[in-house]
Amino acid sequence: MTDSREKNEMGYLHYPGTDIEIRLGDRIEYRKILGGKLGLFGKKKGTVVYVPGESPKNKEMEQDEYNRFWAIQLDDEDSQIVFPYFPEQEWVSKRIKFVSRGEPVYDKIKPGDDIWGEQPDD
Repeated sequence: MTDSREKNEMGYLHYPGTDIEIRLGDRIEYRKILGGKLGLFGKKKGTVVYVPGESPKNKEMEQDEYNRFWAIQLDDEDSQIVFPYFPEQEWVSKRIKFVSRGEPVYDKIKPGDDIWGEQPDD
């Protein structure tokens, strides 16, 4: 079996300030920025659940070379947080911190899943 690193011809993003590649299944820490009584601040643990070139392709997550996304899922939430995927620009939110390598997860975002929900007709 081929290592998924060899399959990803798009390149990899790296965690901010490191040379650690963002990989499917990575355990991360995410710092939320909205605070107050909403309970939307603090550090939360999560998992990288979608990486273009590693995950089974979802057409909404990999629309074309300019519209690619990667996603994390926090341990205490059902939904994913989606980020743009541009390895050549090396932009990754500083709110994401690598914790450890984990087992890749392939079932959080499936090829036919509707990521953005139904879009209204104009």
